[in-house]
Amino acid sequence: MKALLLVLLATAAMAIQPSIVFILTDDQDLILGGADHMPNLKKLVADQGATLTNFFTSTPVCCPSRASIFSGRHLHNIGVRNNSIAGNCSSPYWQRTSEPNTFAPLLQRAGYTTMFAGKYLNMYGSPAAGGTAHVPPGWSRWVGLVGNSIYYDYTISIDGVAEQHGADYAKDYLTDLVANHSITFLHNQGQSSKPFFLMVSPPSCHDPTEAAPQHATAFSNLSVPRPPSFAAGNSGKEWFVTKVGSGFPMSDPNRQHYVDLQYRRRLATLLSVDDLIGRIVETLTQMDRLDSTYIVFASDNGYHLGEFNLLKDKRLPYEFDIHLPSFVRGPGIPSRSLVTAAVLNIDLFPTFLDMASLGPPTTLDGKSALPLLRQAVSLDSHSASLPPSELAHAVTRGLLAGSETAPRDFLVEYYGETSGGLPPVCQGSPDVNSLECYREGPEMARVPPHYDGPTLCSCQDVRNNTYRCLRHVGAGTADPDYVYCEFFTESPTDTPGLQPYHVEMYALDADPWQLTNQAPSLTPARRAGLHANLTSLGSCRGQGCYQR
Repeated sequence: MKALLLVLLATAAMAIQPSIVFILTDDQDLILGGADHMPNLKKLVADQGATLTNFFTSTPVCCPSRASIFSGRHLHNIGVRNNSIAGNCSSPYWQRTSEPNTFAPLLQRAGYTTMFAGKYLNMYGSPAAGGTAHVPPGWSRWVGLVGNSIYYDYTISIDGVAEQHGADYAKDYLTDLVANHSITFLHNQGQSSKPFFLMVSPPSCHDPTEAAPQHATAFSNLSVPRPPSFAAGNSGKEWFVTKVGSGFPMSDPNRQHYVDLQYRRRLATLLSVDDLIGRIVETLTQMDRLDSTYIVFASDNGYHLGEFNLLKDKRLPYEFDIHLPSFVRGPGIPSRSLVTAAVLNIDLFPTFLDMASLGPPTTLDGKSALPLLRQAVSLDSHSASLPPSELAHAVTRGLLAGSETAPRDFLVEYYGETSGGLPPVCQGSPDVNSLECYREGPEMARVPPHYDGPTLCSCQDVRNNTYRCLRHVGAGTADPDYVYCEFFTESPTDTPGLQPYHVEMYALDADPWQLTNQAPSLTPARRAGLHANLTSLGSCRGQGCYQR
């Protein structure tokens, strides 16, 4: 009888659906060390689970990447092109077509209590997006930031009711407010065996990079890494990179001072996220739910600071903007382990459903990463001690013994845009009139440490920064990592058959910093094959987007 009782108890425990906590940061890079200075992330998530060294975004900018995370689909299949209402960021079109079909309603219908806290999509809460009264379907509890990431002086929607916040750290600092709401949600689950899905989306480390007072000067002795791509020449690069790099070179000591300061400010904001991670793990432990909960950590896109003479931003198809930090712990995932296979932002949706033992819709472009996580390879003590940026670099170059990567081809796509009008500091330089540029000066930051140099020009985008890329992962195999990109003057989706005005290709095992464009040396047959594969990916749907 006792043996039977133990069997029944074990069976009942296995039948309990696991809970899921998803932490999504904003603009956090991997390549420049953006995840290298978060001790709780390392100790409580990475060391207790798997590091995904080849996690990528399919579109390196906020709203399209987030829309792809929520929908599990590429932007050419959901129509979210940029961070504006016209680009379908939280637009009525998004709300009508994709929003009812995110992972949240599916999990809620399967019995999960769901909560969202933080930044949703950049235009959420605007009048054109239904204001703060609009609560996306599928969320049992909603704490949604109105607009883009910010740390003070914002409006938040609490289950559809607007709540104003000011500039008092104790009451208003957004990362802490999101953490507090999340902890309250967890406590409210009590001893219930009902599973929950908690998505926590703090503003860090997006501009304006305002750190909590206790963290503001934590990295005063750090400078931004200066890999070979820092202030590198722009030979062979697309029009935007070439023009900005020649017009505003990083040889200017004021620009170097600015990116060093910005690097410190970004890392300092992430310390509050690290505090959040510690609080969540502590609370789950107190609830006796830690071992039955998956914790997934990822960023929406990467970032650059000085690479190829670009002051700062994302939006480009280079590794610093598309290659992201990601870590997962939870039931069945080995501790201190490694997943080298490519995993994309569009794979998160089916992964969440797989964690909940739910079958994914056939319309999804992504594929569950849970089988990869359960088969993650254990790291030796030396590799496990490497910072995430160094570990990813070693895997890409095929330098980590036993880390051969399962081949996968995937799409990275982006539609460039121009806002029109230039600040005076950006005028007068060659060929910049069509660029999207902003000023960066001492008055732009309220929270120390402050930039104390002259006002600078920061250019981020232009319409012909429109591209499709085929990113191949296969480090340690006969066909190692490379990326092949085609750049267009307008959307090739809108103009089928449109020919690229520029092509780039980089062999990442030998040239991880993407200094030498090998496209001019491609044979006609090789280029035709890459073009055909990329064109197919550019219009892919469903599992046709998953190519090996």
